[in-house]
Amino acid sequence: MATLHIVKSTWLKQSAVQSSGLSDGNKYAASAGQIFDLASFESIEDLTKDDGDSHVKIFLAEPVKEKRTWYIFQRDVAIMDGDRVLFPSPEDDERTANRKLAIAHDYSGIVLWLPGGRKVHSDEPIIKSGNFSWGEASHGGERIPKNSQTVERITKLAIALQDARAAIGRPFRITSWYRPEPFNSSVGGASRSQHLNGGAVDIVVEGYSGAQLARKIKPFWPGGVGIYPGNRKHILHLDIGTKRSWGV
Repeated sequence: MATLHIVKSTWLKQSAVQSSGLSDGNKYAASAGQIFDLASFESIEDLTKDDGDSHVKIFLAEPVKEKRTWYIFQRDVAIMDGDRVLFPSPEDDERTANRKLAIAHDYSGIVLWLPGGRKVHSDEPIIKSGNFSWGEASHGGERIPKNSQTVERITKLAIALQDARAAIGRPFRITSWYRPEPFNSSVGGASRSQHLNGGAVDIVVEGYSGAQLARKIKPFWPGGVGIYPGNRKHILHLDIGTKRSWGV
């Protein structure tokens, strides 16, 4: 199956226009390193004549925001069939100002050893093609999961977060994720906080207050949704515990 590799953070769009001219529902923020399975693609233009606005039309194997057909700047992507590069060709990559192909999974973050001897990097996605890294979950590698159950909860939460991010269509900034002791107590966390086992995360999304974000996410979120008081009203708490809400 062909795969689309994002080599530079960009937008999936419902039409080949500038993203600023599209509503949130008609665009999706794709991050560098993200990978999508493709059903097919078309409209690859001659890169030697690229004026910076050329697009590729893609048909995803799995929908994003309930849509399979998207447009994306071709200068920001590579298309692969296994280890074979379908686009861009080596000739195109050399003859234009396009980026050099850099899709190999050579992560540059620090090495983290998870329970069971699994090796990951701080800049490595928690789930394949995901936007959330082990570094974000572990506070830059300072908080290594203590057991396999914590790893499982972090992974489960990353999957739910990915769905939420796709629905919102904007990047999520993680302010706090896995927070074992003594870190949880030091920030005033609850004694039975889901943060303690990797099952909770606090996020900020540009352009949204915590309440606005909660109203969009709460209908489909599988666990807890909460808003912080005072000067933290821009932060939204999400967890994979029992379904409940507060401050919303």
